[in-house]
Amino acid sequence: MCQRLFSCPFLHTIHYPTSAFRWTHQEPHDAVLGSYTIRGTLYWCKKCGACVAALTPDDEACVWGAQLERDAHGKIKDWEAMKPTAHIYYDTRMLDIDDQLGKWLGYENRSKRMSINRLVADLMRSRTCLRGNKRKRSCSAFVHSIHFSASALKWTHAEPHVAALVTFPKGENLKCKECGSDVAYKDPEGTRYIVWGAQLERDEQGKTKDWDTVKPTAHIFYGTRVVDVDDELGKWAGYANRSERM
Repeated sequence: MCQRLFSCPFLHTIHYPTSAFRWTHQEPHDAVLGSYTIRGTLYWCKKCGACVAALTPDDEACVWGAQLERDAHGKIKDWEAMKPTAHIYYDTRMLDIDDQLGKWLGYENRSKRMSINRLVADLMRSRTCLRGNKRKRSCSAFVHSIHFSASALKWTHAEPHVAALVTFPKGENLKCKECGSDVAYKDPEGTRYIVWGAQLERDEQGKTKDWDTVKPTAHIFYGTRVVDVDDELGKWAGYANRSERM
């Protein structure tokens, strides 16, 4: 569910008891935050659409790592204290992660730990975008984005979108009104749409259909990355083949 809500392969989440969590603005949230109730409450910024935090039914507060304060080099402050300690709900993954962290069917130490000998990292092809503003909007380390000309994309609902979608500026960042999921992005010139790989149709095993067609071909805006990605795909300072290759 989180993959679809935030349009990303995985999220860096930090969990607190609600008693340890304080807002920097005065409640109620209506002036600055919108919310969706989906197995708890998900809060998002009314100005830009970025996800801010979630309060779970288990009396926990979740904050997204992509929203944490950065240093002058764009790196997350106090990374040693904040870095992930486990991969949770790992059986629903879009890609394998080859590291030493434990992989769990549900929450860490509250579900079955998965037994995996060694994973082969199948890190994305099409494009994975590590651009800072997109990471903050989607609360993710990176997103799998698929780029189309505007003429190649058709909506399944009748336009205008106001009945089904919420729109945020800087082009059109389109979110579902019902659940808050990112749906697509239209550039300011109106010539190009971006669709997020996490929203694509899945097969019975939960795998993305036609993966060989839609899998990533490059990592773009790699200079602003949260994590290093060790694979053979090209890393670009901006868009692939239109910027410096790193």
